[in-house]
Amino acid sequence: MIMEPLLKWAGNPNVTVVVKAFGLKATTQVLDLQVFAIPRITLKLLVPNFPCFAKILVSLMEKPHVDFGLKLLGADVMSIPGLYRFVQETIKKQVAAMYLWPKTLEVPIMDPTK
Repeated sequence: MIMEPLLKWAGNPNVTVVVKAFGLKATTQVLDLQVFAIPRITLKLLVPNFPCFAKILVSLMEKPHVDFGLKLLGADVMSIPGLYRFVQETIKKQVAAMYLWPKTLEVPIMDPTK
C-alpha cells in the first residue's frame, strides 16, 4: 500500500537551549516552526497478523520546506542578510540527501516470518 499525503504543520514552539562554557552563558531559541513536505509512505510485506504489514518505508517526493525563527542572545539571527536563505537551502539539501526519492527511511514493525 502506497500513500502520498501532503503534510503541512505550523506551530509556535518555544524551544530554548542554554549553553554554558568558559564561564559564559548563551541562550538560543527556536520559534515559529513550519514544515511542508510530500512523503511517500509505503507499507510493505502485507501479513495476516496485526498491524498487517511488516515495515514502513518513507521517502520525500520533493525537497521539504522548513521555516523557523532563531534567536541567539535575544537577537533575531534570521534577520541577518543572506543567513536566512543559506540556512533554508542547507536544511533542504541535507534532508533531501537522506530521504529524497528513491532513498528511503525503513522502519521495521514486525518480523514477517512470525
